[in-house]
Amino acid sequence: MANTEIKLNKSGVRAILRSDSVERDLLLRAGRVAAAAQANAPENVEIRVDSSKGANRARATVVALGGAKAELEDRFLSSAIDAAR
Repeated sequence: MANTEIKLNKSGVRAILRSDSVERDLLLRAGRVAAAAQANAPENVEIRVDSSKGANRARATVVALGGAKAELEDRFLSSAIDAAR
């Protein structure tokens, strides 16, 4: 069997990873994670979703404000990560 070499166009890959459609998809996934986390979070915890574009890729974050102790005890945020699938 012959060995095949694939060479990626780095600037093209970067353009895809920073595209609006990828950022939108990540934001939708983060929203689903936030909704799943909010369902199990204590009342005093605020869940925020944000997205941004870095130098090489778009990213989305889900943050639980005031929920560090509750996360340690109940794992409401880390258990919600499967909602991003």
